[in-house]
Amino acid sequence: DVWNNVDFGNISNKRRSNYKHLIKFLHIPEITVPLAELGDDVVPLYFPILLRNSIVRDELQKYLISFNIYCPIIWGKPTAITQESDYNLLYDMILCIPVDQRYTENDMQIVINLIKSFFEIWRLRHKK
Repeated sequence: DVWNNVDFGNISNKRRSNYKHLIKFLHIPEITVPLAELGDDVVPLYFPILLRNSIVRDELQKYLISFNIYCPIIWGKPTAITQESDYNLLYDMILCIPVDQRYTENDMQIVINLIKSFFEIWRLRHKK
């Protein structure tokens, strides 16, 4: 049986470690981390971040893709939602950084450095 050979403890520890590394080192004023603490029983697949708006989010996503890092928008806005609500902010601002067990702490640091680089460039372009 395939499942008997899967080390779920290692998978859980690796994902939690990657998530915690991002919490510890991804401090950028333009980013809000809605889940800054993990419960003891939480095993994340992504590290969600909220950006200022969908334009910044989409630009960051494209920038990361140019470095072969794909951060999905997990919760796309359903077409059935037509009225404004707080949920619209979530749909317009969320981007999810993968933290699964295939990635190392070094991989997480590369993502952090790229995001910091993006915002350094972004600030220069949008300086008023």
